[in-house]
Amino acid sequence: MPRIIAYTYEGGMHCPACTAQRWRAANAKRADEHGVDMLAQDNEGNALHPVFDTDERPWRVMACDTCSEVL
Repeated sequence: MPRIIAYTYEGGMHCPACTAQRWRAANAKRADEHGVDMLAQDNEGNALHPVFDTDERPWRVMACDTCSEVL
């Protein structure tokens, strides 16, 4: 089963920990595997998009745009 390794929002890539800290779901039924609200929208009104470990990656190294942790 694919697992979420990052999220894209506000023009960047962010780790699950930073995303969950900002968009923690108040209702467990709306939470994904990291506790992120699956209906959350960024400041631009766009939905957060998960990046899965099975997704094709055209980049070599990926880092969180919030904390700079390598993903």
